This record gives sequence, structure tokens and C-alpha cells, in this order.
Amino acid sequence: MKPTVQIKGLASILPRTRLSSLDLEKKINKDSKKNLLPSGIIEILTGVKERRVADKKVNSSDLATKAAKKAIKDAGINQKEIDCLIFAAATGDIAEPATANIVQENLKLGCPVFDVKNACNSFVNAIEVAEALLVSGKYKCILIANGEIPSRAIRTSVKNKDQLRRAFAGYTLGDAGAAMILVPSAGKRGILYSQFNSYGEHWRQSTFLGGGTRFPRDPEKGYFEGETAGLKDIFIKIGPKQIYDTLKKVGWTINDLDKIIVHQVSLKTFDLVVKEAKLPKEKLVIVLPELGNMVSASIPVALDQAYKKGELHTEDKILLLGLAAGVSIGTVALIW
Repeated sequence: MKPTVQIKGLASILPRTRLSSLDLEKKINKDSKKNLLPSGIIEILTGVKERRVADKKVNSSDLATKAAKKAIKDAGINQKEIDCLIFAAATGDIAEPATANIVQENLKLGCPVFDVKNACNSFVNAIEVAEALLVSGKYKCILIANGEIPSRAIRTSVKNKDQLRRAFAGYTLGDAGAAMILVPSAGKRGILYSQFNSYGEHWRQSTFLGGGTRFPRDPEKGYFEGETAGLKDIFIKIGPKQIYDTLKKVGWTINDLDKIIVHQVSLKTFDLVVKEAKLPKEKLVIVLPELGNMVSASIPVALDQAYKKGELHTEDKILLLGLAAGVSIGTVALIW
């Protein structure tokens, strides 16, 4: 199996402001006017010590624009070479038009643009879309830009224990941006295979209900909610099989992998998926404790951090594992 497209440029951006889980607990207790959360409970249950939070005037498009500029520089190309822009994120500036148009204006690009949105798999789904477009010959250089600001969907004023239970999944969220430039593969480097599956019967497990036709103007639906135990069980059930299906397709074994990038919701869920799939821990890139769940930015940020630290080497075999609300799962096997 030969690579189809390769990563020409990669970058990520993290807001400067750090919010510790301890400080978030204090804010929740203060806004709720009752001591609902004992000190340290978020880190104990999720493994998240802190996360980054974007300034109030910063939008998803701003993070995506900054990451895109860094990725263009990393690729060493003239931005006029970009003939398609995909904004891929769960969060966006506005409902209409596509946030990609705002990023396009910021970058002064003259190419076609559109959004890809699929919860925490938005970015890896955009990789699949970009791969197909490049293989078809429609485009020669595609920029995927991402900006996630889920911190604005965290419910800090909680009315009761049931609402707290539903809101707790949001207490892992953190903000970030990332970008990737994809071009047709010139040799051994690039994406070998990608596989995606969805299980729509589980869509109620993790939601942001506001803004659509069901709840167009209900302020109470403007918060992220989730059933963490239910999601954990689903990911453990479907994750390992897809990992091994993908490895079989490209003729690899677990031991052949040099790096494994898994979307990280909480350390408990992460550890259980890793254990069930028998993934070697020394090959995993773990960013959750310091950065939290960055939604669809999690995988490209982790990949970029490994890249910038010099942990990725030419012809390394890498597996990306995306897990998202919906529920959906995506795997990408690539050679660095």
C-alpha cells in the first residue's frame, strides 16, 4: 500500500491564559452559591490539572488563522499555492456563514472554502475529505485550519446534582487551535489508510443542544453536557476492533507503531481504551493533564507537540485514533 497524500506543514496554537482545575472548582462553587465540588475532584476523576482559555475577544477563527499562518511557514510554501481551505472544528464563530469564510478573509486567500464539523472528530474527518479531494486531482494543496473554544460552553452555575452530573464532562474542556497542510505524496511519506465509523443511536450521550432548530433560542441549551460513563463504555467497545482493523489493512502490528495519538477525553477513559486495545504506553503522546480535552484540536495539537519536541522521525509509523460524540470513531495510519 502506497501513501496517497502527505503532511507538508503542521502547527498548533495555545492561548496564554491557564485555568487550573482547582480554580475552576472554586468558580463553580461560587457561581452555584453552594459547595458542590470538593477541592481536587476534577483532577482526581479526569486527570486534568489545567487547561488553556482564550481571551473573551478571541474567536475560533482567530485561533485557526494563527495556526494556519504557522503551518504555512512550516510548510515553506507561498500561501497562494493553497487552492482549498477547510475549517474543521466543533466550535465556530457563527452559525452562518461558514467560519471558513472568516479565516479566508483573515488570510486573504482566493480559493474555495468550507467547514467540516463532526464534534471531536472534525479535524480527522477533514483529513479524510482533503485526502479524497487531493487523490481525485481536484486540488493540489489543501489547508485544514482549526480553532476550538469550548470553554465558553462550560456550565459553572449549577442548580442541582443531576445538572452537575451532566455538566461535569465539560469541566475537562480547554481551548486550542491547529492547522495542517496536505499535498499529494511524493514518495514513502504520507497517509496510507483512514477508516471512519459512526453509531448514531448514541448521539444523546454527549451534546451541545443550542443553536439548531430544536432549541434555537434557549439559553439553557448553550452548555456542553455528557454522560461520561456511557461514552466510556461505548469507546471501549468499539475502539480496539477498529484499531486492529486499520492495522491489518496496512499490514502493521501494534509493535510496528512508533507513535500513537489518541483523542483524550479523560485519563480514566484513555487508560481503559489503551488497556483494552493493548496499546504500548511508551508510544502514546499524552497532553490531557496540562491542556484538557481540546475537542477536535486534541489530535493535531498532540501530533504537533511530538513534532516540535523532535519525537517524530522520517518514516515513523503513526496511528491517529479519533473518538467523538455522535458517536463516531476514526483511525488514520500514516508514515511521517
